[in-house]
Amino acid sequence: MSTNSQTNLEKIFCEIPIKTIDSFGYSARKKLIELHKINKGSIYKFEKSSKFYETLTELTQTKHNKGFQIRTSLGFADYYPKNGYLHLIESSYDSQSMNIVQICFWNKTNNEKLVVIKELHGMGFDYEDQVLTFYIYDNNEFKSIKNSDVLEEIQISDVLDLDRIKLDNVDILEFKKLFPDILQLDYELPIEGKDIIFSIMIEEYSHENAEKINNKLKTYLYDSFVYKYIDGKFIIERY
Repeated sequence: MSTNSQTNLEKIFCEIPIKTIDSFGYSARKKLIELHKINKGSIYKFEKSSKFYETLTELTQTKHNKGFQIRTSLGFADYYPKNGYLHLIESSYDSQSMNIVQICFWNKTNNEKLVVIKELHGMGFDYEDQVLTFYIYDNNEFKSIKNSDVLEEIQISDVLDLDRIKLDNVDILEFKKLFPDILQLDYELPIEGKDIIFSIMIEEYSHENAEKINNKLKTYLYDSFVYKYIDGKFIIERY
C-alpha cells in the first residue's frame, strides 16, 4: 500500500466539506479512520457526552430535537486509500433516512489534486438525484470548481443512437424536446483506474403519450458512456 496515497486520502476525507455528513467533524472522521486501520470497524459517538464509543460496525451520534432522540450512524462501505477512493454510508435509525457519500481524487501533473464528492440522499426507498461536487486541493486548501470546468458537456448523441433513429424514420424532435427533463445519470466513481462511468436512465414523466415515448426512448438509449480522465478534465469517450 502506498503510504503517500493513504495519507492523502485521510487528510482529504477529514478536512473536505461534506454537506450530508457535516455533523461528523474532523475528530470524528479521524477516529473512524484510526479504528478502521485496527479492525476494519467503525465507532460510536454520542453528541450528549462528546465521547467516542468504539464498535465493530459504525460511528453513531445521538442528538435531541424537540424532545426526540435522533440516532445517526456513519461507517465505511468501501475504503481503498491506495486507489484514492472511499465510500461512506450515513443512516438515521429514527427517520429511516440515508446519505451515501463517495470521495475520489486524482493527481494532476502540476501537483494539484482533483477531488470529487458524490452525494445521494434517500428516505426509505426514495432517493433524490445524485450530486457531484468538484474541488481543486492545493496547499492544504479546497477550492470549489464548476462541474462544467471539469466535465465535457453531454450531447444527445452520447445517450441516444441517432443513426438507428434515422434508419427507423423516427421523429427525433419530440425526443430532443423532452431530453433535458427526463435524462438521469448514475455516476460510478472509479475504485480502480481513472475514468468515470455514467449509466444512462430516463425518468418517468407525465405526458399524454408517456408510455409510448418512454418505450421508444428505451429502444434507442445507450446503456452507459465513459468520461475519460485527462489531467484534471473528463472527456467523453466516443467511438
